[in-house]
Amino acid sequence: MPDAATSPPRRVLLLARHLGLGGATTHLRTLALGLQAAGVEVQIASRPAEAVADAVGLGPDWFTAAGLVHHPLPLPTPRSLRTLPADAVRTGPALAAVVRRFRPDLLHVHWRSASLYARWVQARFGIPFVTTLHSQQIPSAPWHRGLSFWGAGVICVSREAEAFLRRRFDRLPPLVTTIPHGVDPTHFRPPEPAERARARAHLDLPQDGPVLLLLGRLNPEKGVDLFLEALGGLSRRGLHPPAVLAGEGDAAPFRALARRHGVADQVRFTGFTDARTALWAADVLVLPSRREGLPMAVVEAMHCGVVPVRTPAGGHHEQIRDGITGFLVPFDDATTLADRLARLLTDAALRDRMARAARQHALAHFTVDAMTRRTLQVYRAALPAVAEPPRPSGR
Repeated sequence: MPDAATSPPRRVLLLARHLGLGGATTHLRTLALGLQAAGVEVQIASRPAEAVADAVGLGPDWFTAAGLVHHPLPLPTPRSLRTLPADAVRTGPALAAVVRRFRPDLLHVHWRSASLYARWVQARFGIPFVTTLHSQQIPSAPWHRGLSFWGAGVICVSREAEAFLRRRFDRLPPLVTTIPHGVDPTHFRPPEPAERARARAHLDLPQDGPVLLLLGRLNPEKGVDLFLEALGGLSRRGLHPPAVLAGEGDAAPFRALARRHGVADQVRFTGFTDARTALWAADVLVLPSRREGLPMAVVEAMHCGVVPVRTPAGGHHEQIRDGITGFLVPFDDATTLADRLARLLTDAALRDRMARAARQHALAHFTVDAMTRRTLQVYRAALPAVAEPPRPSGR
């Protein structure tokens, strides 16, 4: 990645379509705090949170409580079809007002559909922008490609996302790079014994023995059904570990599936749960996803000394050295998943060794400081893309 001598921007506006329960919202806040710690003034503009995200405290108040300014914008989304035309018209003037007040040196787009407005800001005010691609599961038909504006550079969160981008989109800026998400290692860390005990008590878990955890939305995309099938396989081997499914979503069909596999008594459906609390109570993170960008749950687990077992969906290259920092299992293979979990459940020395290796790998590759430093390199390279950008007028 180029490390231009250009000074970093003084002010950056992070532009997202909306705030939600996914890792992109967590990343947005983590990056904003990292940039501010590096001396960059940061503000966020987005559509307000989804109702469920707001209800669990991941909306604008979560940002403002950390000292970050959030500007609500009526950015159109597929979930607002009734108001979409009006929202599309109102977003331009609303964003222009934010730009005039904040006077950013750079926009950083975190949702491709918002890039149209970033491109408009660039044309009107001369302010460059860059884009983060959080997932390789985005539409790429010809008309999608024609309406994709990437700016002066693209940050991809995984090698799979970068490969997808280069394969499907031909009009790309010279700067395309992969920067995995990072977290604060002073927050996500292995628990002290008393912290672990409190976390287990909070989730009504036994204090002794290993605990399995699936941390994420309850839907087929996360492979919840495969986890429950693997638990059934473990039960037939005489292994009955407590299993926590911590995430928002309709638990009813998965409760029925747990009963069908004979594991209902050992499964806890906790709903949306603070990630660190869930991880401090667990020993193994299970994520048999069918699709991913770069799952934050795995990064957070590794920092907490929890061994990840996941499929080769997006981000696995960066996260897993199979058999060392975690296990990789094939897609839709509950038998292999049960086998890897059995090894970890019955071999405490293996579990401890892999937990230490996972944490060391996370400290080397997935910290907010490393992510911020590399992001600032992209910003520096992007700034000369528009020479001496005119400042927005106050009119």
